[in-house]
Amino acid sequence: MSRWELLRELLSQPWKKVVIFIVTVIGLYDLVISQFIVTHAQSNYPNVADILDRLSLPWWAWVIIWLVSIIVLMFVGAYQISKRYDERPELLKLSQLRKQGIDLWHEGKTKLSEDTVEGWWEKHLAWREECAQAIERVNASLAGEMRTLGTGPGIAWHQGISKDHNKKIWMQSAWNIRLDEIINKLRSSF
Repeated sequence: MSRWELLRELLSQPWKKVVIFIVTVIGLYDLVISQFIVTHAQSNYPNVADILDRLSLPWWAWVIIWLVSIIVLMFVGAYQISKRYDERPELLKLSQLRKQGIDLWHEGKTKLSEDTVEGWWEKHLAWREECAQAIERVNASLAGEMRTLGTGPGIAWHQGISKDHNKKIWMQSAWNIRLDEIINKLRSSF
């Protein structure tokens, strides 16, 4: 999600638009009074600084109050938006599969015989297909990326029982990285 899309979504709630509108109107009023009204006639129109003086707080305290209010509003809005994206069931499922993939990677490193490696690899293949099916429900073109590894970064492993075992451990880590990239692409497209 780009910054402009995030800002547009933050401002999509009506009460935030009202607050920004009020601040803008006050600023424009103060600008017109101080810049376009002759000096001797300005006493008939109170400006924002005069109003703040009557409320007995120094001007810098009001600036701090406004800045803190704006920051709080932005964080609340950003939290609401990020919460909405995290609640998407497709992303939750893929995040759970990502955790399973990491567990599979750790499990694969502990295998001590070819028979146990083959059983682990069968679990890996089932996991990979489950990931591809979950991705396919959201974006069919990205599912192909999960089914085909190609060349991708992975964590090299040299302590396995064979070269094949080391390669399978590397492939599991590469698929974990690939799944992470796909999740990030999907998050940015929602």
